[in-house]
Amino acid sequence: MVVAACGQLEVMVVMVVVVVVVVVVVVVVVVVVVVVVVVVVVVVVVVMVAVIGRSVADLE
Repeated sequence: MVVAACGQLEVMVVMVVVVVVVVVVVVVVVVVVVVVVVVVVVVVVVVMVAVIGRSVADLE
């Protein structure tokens, strides 16, 4: 009984560790994706503002 209980406990611990690792990896991936999206959006906005500003300056 004791050995069986220890085996089940180890399996549960391993499963918990795997779940935690998966959750951490998913969170890290999501954070990286969000950061990349934000950076891309900022770059696009800056480029658009620069282009619009330049064309307005050219019109003047």
